[in-house]
Amino acid sequence: MEPQKLDRIIDLLFKHKMGGLSDAEQKELHHWMDENPASKHLVEELGDEALFAKVLMQYNRFDEHSALAKFKNEVIHKKKARFLSLWKYAAAAVIILLGIAIGVRRLDFPAWNSNGGEQHAIVPGSSKAALVLENGERIELLQSQEGIVFSDSIYYRDGMAVTKPHPAQWVTVVTPKGGEYKLTLADGTKVWLNSDTEFKYQIGQMGAERKVFLNGEAYFEVTRQHRTSGAAEADTYIPFLVVSDQQEIKVLGTTFNVMAYHTEHRLETTLLEGKVSIYKRGDKNDLGRLLLPGQQARWSNGLLSVKKVDVEPYVSWKEGRFVFESQKLAEIMRTLERWYDIEVEFEKPKEEILFTGSMDRKSSFKDILDKIGGTKQVSFRIEGRRVIVM
Repeated sequence: MEPQKLDRIIDLLFKHKMGGLSDAEQKELHHWMDENPASKHLVEELGDEALFAKVLMQYNRFDEHSALAKFKNEVIHKKKARFLSLWKYAAAAVIILLGIAIGVRRLDFPAWNSNGGEQHAIVPGSSKAALVLENGERIELLQSQEGIVFSDSIYYRDGMAVTKPHPAQWVTVVTPKGGEYKLTLADGTKVWLNSDTEFKYQIGQMGAERKVFLNGEAYFEVTRQHRTSGAAEADTYIPFLVVSDQQEIKVLGTTFNVMAYHTEHRLETTLLEGKVSIYKRGDKNDLGRLLLPGQQARWSNGLLSVKKVDVEPYVSWKEGRFVFESQKLAEIMRTLERWYDIEVEFEKPKEEILFTGSMDRKSSFKDILDKIGGTKQVSFRIEGRRVIVM
């Protein structure tokens, strides 16, 4: 089955579960079901949960009956949350793995244990995060939701409650490797967290400044917030501070990206709109460095430099793409480590090879490696979740 046809069937199945099929779409779905008898079992059994995708992706070959049995055992008979945003991905996995559509080719998973044992599926990242409270309580956030909103309480964007922390409590949102999540702060500021990131925020922030702490990568759209009274004309807005390992960023209202992973040898702030000032963290004598749109501030070996850049490669992750411009292979592989939740090892000294290219972040890991390997400069060996660069 062509990818476009598969996408169409998944859309029809999704609308069927949500009760939104038109008469023409209903006829189209029934026609496909008549051509593929096994699909009737799928339509009857397939819920709106994606938990079963993780279970099924561990297997390479199995027939329709055993697959549905595993689905029932692992998902239907367990208490579960709804993962609507992953539903289509899950449906695609089931359709392909069950082989119920004529001409569908089975997935060729790239990752195996070296001893030929259980297969480890390497799949793209998705909406995953946890909320950690000051008392250590950890709340796993629903993958089906588009993000959370901070106010006096914390709730999902559709209004469903998450928790109500004590006033002035610091909370931390953590995305794992293979995760990302969206946040809306109490002042309306929007934050997109990339994988393997920690974001610390205080509930009900009041006073002369707004402050957050970041370890990892995040894209910010900061809302300007006026002081209520007593401010001079030049000091009308409450600053927004982003604190990372080496720096503090002072913002009034602007759009920018911060890459501040401990595992990287650099810290980058890339400005799209507005103005920000960059300060060395802990240095009260630092007068700051002003950053203008299209510029990037980079800390490396304790030194700050500012240069004009094409911003796309640094913010494309937010739009679901990898964009690499003459980037070192070592840096690219660290990016893939975080997104696909893998471990990378260089067997040969190829870390400094430069690559340029653009790829969808939802691409299979095999497709990503095929594109990099297509340059003939490097090859890969996969052992479980370990990727060896040769």
